[in-house]
Amino acid sequence: MQSLEHRIRALAWKANRRTLPRAGRIRESVLDEVATLRDSGRFADATELLERQPAEALAQDPVALNGMGHLRLGLGRAEEALAMFRHAEAAACFDQAKALINQGHALMALRQYGEAEAAFEKAKSLKPDWFVPYLMLISAAEWRSTEQDRFKVRTAVHALKGSRPDWWRNDELWSYLVEDADYARIRESDEFEILFGDGLSKYEEEIAK
Repeated sequence: MQSLEHRIRALAWKANRRTLPRAGRIRESVLDEVATLRDSGRFADATELLERQPAEALAQDPVALNGMGHLRLGLGRAEEALAMFRHAEAAACFDQAKALINQGHALMALRQYGEAEAAFEKAKSLKPDWFVPYLMLISAAEWRSTEQDRFKVRTAVHALKGSRPDWWRNDELWSYLVEDADYARIRESDEFEILFGDGLSKYEEEIAK
């Protein structure tokens, strides 16, 4: 099973290529090859391919810079990833909420949980109806197991439910919660039914129609 982090990295790569300005930057054919290498787990090869591109073009391409950050995470080089994500954010009109999610991933890998949670909270404030910041707050708390963290999980779930009336009407949300390794602990606990049972029942009823 892929983790939420891995799946969001792949989705972010595709979304950023669709939405960010890229005139005169890294060729699409190169980014396609990088994505193929990344999806097969060949992070070092994908990194080498990007690093062979003209330095000026790479430095000005937010999609490529963001991709380099995700590749650094795949290689276990979280500090470099964080620097890349921050550089990508400053390079162009980058979606700040997405940039904060990426930075939060890197901060979690560095075990800087407080800073990661702050990044996710800021992303939530920027896009209160986007489910990803709420899931990442749950994921950050799931990495630990203190009672305070259990409270943080419950708080994030209640905030998610309050973000929009139809919060449960989201295929991706349930795909993550029901399938992802990041949520195995909460999924296998009695708390899952208490926190998500109402929404899951509505979702299952709707897709059964």
